[in-house]
Amino acid sequence: MINIKKLFFATVLAIALGISTTTITRALLQDTETSSGNTVKGGSINLRVGDQDPSTLAFTFNNVVPGEIHQLWTEVAKDGGIGGNFWMEISSSNSLELDNPEGETDILGEGDLDDCAEIQIMFDDDAGTEVLAIPFSSVSSLGSIDSVAGSQIDALVDAGARMNLQLRTDSCGNEAMGDAFDLDLIFHLDQV
Repeated sequence: MINIKKLFFATVLAIALGISTTTITRALLQDTETSSGNTVKGGSINLRVGDQDPSTLAFTFNNVVPGEIHQLWTEVAKDGGIGGNFWMEISSSNSLELDNPEGETDILGEGDLDDCAEIQIMFDDDAGTEVLAIPFSSVSSLGSIDSVAGSQIDALVDAGARMNLQLRTDSCGNEAMGDAFDLDLIFHLDQV
C-alpha cells in the first residue's frame, strides 16, 4: 500500500530540489551589465543680440536729414543648443513734434518723421552671404518680419550673423524737421 505521507514528502522534496537546481543553473548562466552615471539635460534655445546676453543694444540716430543713410550693425546669433525660426517685430512709438524750427509745416499733433522715414534690414556672415530681409520700407508700415522656418536667415542666425539696419529719410520734407520717434526692435527665436 502506498503511504500517502511518504508520497507527499517525496513530491515536496522533488519540487524543492527542482527549484534549487533551477536557481543554481540560473545563477551559473546569468550575465549582468550596468550603465551608470548617465545624464539627461534639457535643451536650450537662446538668441544673443549684440555683445551681451540679455541684450543691452541701444542706438540713437541724431540730425537725420534727407540724402544720408544712418546704419546700425549688430550681431544676431543662436547662443543655445537648439536652433530655430528667427523673426523680428519692428514698430515706431512716441512719435513727437519736438522742435518746430522755421520751415516746419506741421507743428500740431504727432510727429511726421516716422511716416516718411524708411528702413532696410539685411543679414550677412563672414563668408560673404547676404540676405535682404526687408527692402527700404516706411517705418510706420512695418510690423512682423518673419522668416520661413529653415530659411537662409535662420541658417545665418544659427551660425552667427550680422544684421545691418539702414535708415533713410529721402521722402521727408519740412514737415518732419525737429520731429522724433522711437524705433522698437524685438527679436525672436522659436523652436521649430
